[in-house]
Amino acid sequence: MSRPLVSLTAAALVSGLAGCFAGDFALGRQCVDDADCGPSLACINNLCGGETGATSTTLPMTESTGSTTDMTGSESETGSETDSGSETTTDTGGEPACKNVDMLLVLDNSQSMDQWDGRLINLAFNFEEEVTGLFLGNAESFHFGVITTDAYEDNTDGCDQLGAIARYGGAQEGPCEFVEGFPFATEQDSLTEALGCMAIVGDGDDNERPMQAMLTALSPEFNGPGGCNEGFVREDALLVVVVVTDEDDDHADVDAQGNSGSLGDPADWYEQLIAIKGGDPEAVVVGVLTGEDQEAGSCPWDLGPFDDESEAMGAEEAKRIEQFVNMLPFNHRAVDSICRDEYISFFSALFTVNAQIACEEFVPPGEGETDTDTG
Repeated sequence: MSRPLVSLTAAALVSGLAGCFAGDFALGRQCVDDADCGPSLACINNLCGGETGATSTTLPMTESTGSTTDMTGSESETGSETDSGSETTTDTGGEPACKNVDMLLVLDNSQSMDQWDGRLINLAFNFEEEVTGLFLGNAESFHFGVITTDAYEDNTDGCDQLGAIARYGGAQEGPCEFVEGFPFATEQDSLTEALGCMAIVGDGDDNERPMQAMLTALSPEFNGPGGCNEGFVREDALLVVVVVTDEDDDHADVDAQGNSGSLGDPADWYEQLIAIKGGDPEAVVVGVLTGEDQEAGSCPWDLGPFDDESEAMGAEEAKRIEQFVNMLPFNHRAVDSICRDEYISFFSALFTVNAQIACEEFVPPGEGETDTDTG
């Protein structure tokens, strides 16, 4: 069976603008040029989108003056503070904002994902250079793994199960070779080569369970001694999860295909994920590419049947996954359309904006405590 590349990674609207893929998750972020602000915002007076005021809505920009207009129509002066009034610092190129990063890509490998292969392949070729290079290049250590939304049958040694990191690439017809011998890649490996092996997965079960796969992959059982993903999740590392899926994670009573989906509901997924990181929501970043609003979107979900035997066309809006992600802090979440022409700009912004902000805010357990002199 041929093994096409069928999924790449990361669920919910960033600023609560549900159903709108504005790409404005960099709003209010300090910047040097437009490239720091993702695909939709300009860098104005060193702030993405200009001064945000008290709203999360994108502000209209004036032409050529470098100033912005607030929601009342009056011109605003930009400064070095965010909308919350707290001062923001930028990385000066010295010490990394956070030392350790664990990154998990959750890839929908159902047959309907084949329609996005070209965009995913393009992302894979540019993943290290244009997406993660700048961000992960500043980290002392990173762990990187890919999982599918069903049990990955190519894995061996009892790890052909849901949540196990894919370490046998279908095209390679053998194990993915990681320098340090873990079932995942590290800073010692080439991310391009690692992704080229782990993400080449064949068509899997159409009963996608991305949330259950994610939680299983990160669970103590899978990460403990003898577990399929032993050592992947670290207590002192920022966790970045990226999900790519063209369907929501529904239960059988509402799923159009009658699939069971993941166990639990959005609130359950959120609580379990945060518990894995010691109860700290600022230790997690989640991004997702998924379907758009079905009424106004550019590629509505259509189950067919079709003459060419395709199982589905377009993508379904992942409303339940969006509910889960929207529970995370503002700058720790991002979502965009899987229907867009390319995925590089979304992923690049996710890492250089959201993950970078999270890195600056992340305090590993025990490191935030300081001794005081009682005199």
